[in-house]
Amino acid sequence: MAEFPSWIDDADAWDRVGLADFYLPGICTVSGLEIARDIDVKKTKGSDGATMTDNGIDPAAFSITMHMTAEEWPMWLAVLPKVHPRRPGGAREPMAIRHPEPNALGITNIYVKTIKVSPPSPRGGYTVTLGVIEWFPAPKPVKKAAGKGTPPAKPRPGSEKYFGDPKALARDQQQNAGFPVSPEPDEFNNIAQNLFP
Repeated sequence: MAEFPSWIDDADAWDRVGLADFYLPGICTVSGLEIARDIDVKKTKGSDGATMTDNGIDPAAFSITMHMTAEEWPMWLAVLPKVHPRRPGGAREPMAIRHPEPNALGITNIYVKTIKVSPPSPRGGYTVTLGVIEWFPAPKPVKKAAGKGTPPAKPRPGSEKYFGDPKALARDQQQNAGFPVSPEPDEFNNIAQNLFP
């Protein structure tokens, strides 16, 4: 059987949604699923065409609707604390989703953002809709090159004496190598005196 079976080959796989380590109760329907990239389009007034900036993948947002009977109500109450978007305790972990439609499009982890309920009826049962959003791992920070607005790099310890005198480093290196250090001429006339004593 294919990794993502069709609704004809495996109707049961399309009628249920797995989140984390459990399945949602009732007959489930995934709807409103749309994947996209975040493209910033800028048009210059009075010119043809436009410039586009690709800002990366836009997280997909979609709905999971559960149609439940009265017998499935206790199952929903057991699952509710796991998907409740206002559950106390700080930030929640994303949940893995198992359903052929989002999985075929590369969506494997989601956050539950909203829960919308409809009034129950004897004939229609009870309907709950979860509004979910695709989860991505946090991007790694990008190192910025030195430029405008970037503070200058701190000098290495011990290098402070070389600032303001560009030849000081060369003199120190000559001394450390055992070479005699010639005196620095202060004026143009001193250069001739040093060359022709």
